[in-house]
Amino acid sequence: MSYLFKAILILLYSYYVCACIMPVKEYVVFPESLGFFDAYINCKQNKLEPAEVHTEEEEIQLESALERAGAKAGWQNAYWIFGIKLKNKPFFYWMDSGVRVTYDKYWPGEPTNYNGTEDCLDIFKNDNGNFGWNDVPCNLHFKYICQKPMPPICQTCNYGSEVLPELYRK
Repeated sequence: MSYLFKAILILLYSYYVCACIMPVKEYVVFPESLGFFDAYINCKQNKLEPAEVHTEEEEIQLESALERAGAKAGWQNAYWIFGIKLKNKPFFYWMDSGVRVTYDKYWPGEPTNYNGTEDCLDIFKNDNGNFGWNDVPCNLHFKYICQKPMPPICQTCNYGSEVLPELYRK
């Protein structure tokens, strides 16, 4: 098989899988308030993944799910999204996938890591009806968001990895 033919097959495969049949993330909002780590475990125990937001499109889907769940304004009505900052790292990472947070929607002036204790991410709606992210201590209790698992090929395409099907590696 020629190099050009392989390249065209890979391009067509990537377009078809990633653009044409890429499922939309489905977020599940839980109404009970838990600490960050208990909420994470509860997602897993329900065979769901802790919510991660990698793109503006996913942010819009997440905000829509929160609106449908009746999200109220105010930081005390926040929801956990599962970004975490390790003590020895300057960046936030998605706890489940380990991927560095590159897309964000922080409130102005955030993240602050106030008193060196704000290592977990939440999202909340302000009085104007806008959503934004904030870093807070992990021991606070908030409602939380999980997501239904996506097929592995969708995860690969969604996060920009260059993993290709075995067929095209030869």
